[in-house]
Amino acid sequence: MNRILLVMSFSCIALYSSFVSAGSKVDPSSLERVNTPKADIMPTKQEITGAKVKLVIFNPSDQGIDLAKSASLGHSIGTTLEQIAVATGAVEIIDRNLAQQLQKEIQLSELKGLQEYEGPNIADYAITGTVSGASIGSRFTERSYWTDDEGKKHVNPARCHYSAKVAANLRIYKLPALNFSTGLSIKGTERSSSDTRSSNCPFNNKSAAGLAREAAISAVKKSRTNLENYFAVKGYVLEHRKNKKRHYFKINRGSSMGFKAKAKVIFYGLENYENPLSDEISVEEKEVSKGKVYGKPGEKYSWIEVKKKDAGKIKIGDYVKIPSKKTFCEKIGLC
Repeated sequence: MNRILLVMSFSCIALYSSFVSAGSKVDPSSLERVNTPKADIMPTKQEITGAKVKLVIFNPSDQGIDLAKSASLGHSIGTTLEQIAVATGAVEIIDRNLAQQLQKEIQLSELKGLQEYEGPNIADYAITGTVSGASIGSRFTERSYWTDDEGKKHVNPARCHYSAKVAANLRIYKLPALNFSTGLSIKGTERSSSDTRSSNCPFNNKSAAGLAREAAISAVKKSRTNLENYFAVKGYVLEHRKNKKRHYFKINRGSSMGFKAKAKVIFYGLENYENPLSDEISVEEKEVSKGKVYGKPGEKYSWIEVKKKDAGKIKIGDYVKIPSKKTFCEKIGLC
């Protein structure tokens, strides 16, 4: 009898807990709407509809650096950038061969301050840049001997150790105004080694070029999260609702674009920045606040819960991204 009563007690507690849990869920759409100002720079119709960002990537210039030119490092960097951008799911790559006029006008902009692109409207963003450094080196280590804990003797053969270092400066422009948006400095190092009978450690051109290309690819991949975060899927703020304790923002992206319950997001806004030295205008992305996806997202919308102290910073037309994070392998430098 006591056992039956105990089971019934636990059942009642579980049932009560489920009611409390269900009752604690808030339907943000039923709450009071907050009159919220619009962002200074509002999204375009294309951005609101969720169309993929059209991006053209020009191979960084490798002129002036012999190794960069002979190893085609600009091509390696450009190709790797394309692979990372496409992986975001938010980018459509435009064939750079269709944008030769754009490339020339970007070069003029960098040299003379040209502020407007007047050619065909084929892209929303462009990435260009220069290889700023490329070098190779080698060192020799002599044969060595050692004894393990069991008294067994071992030999480390003489080896040649090779290394390649590559650095580049990338620039992202927002079109059609040719506004400089952001810059990114990338660096990569790649190493290899082999047994040898010669202390000279010869390094033929083919091997040097191959190792330099691997270093260039490594440089881009080390900046993967920066690139993915820049071109990540954006969910634009549509409305703001609240109750006494919580604030919720509705965005126009949901499960179909990768938004999941409890996912942490970052709110951003755009603002114009005038360089006081050059008078150049650039559009800068500014982090506004942080939040978390509340409840189960719809297919084409989500509610984002934000702390009360941060809610006043967010405007209609601002946007959220799910931040890209480094993998464990990347954190410890193994990939």
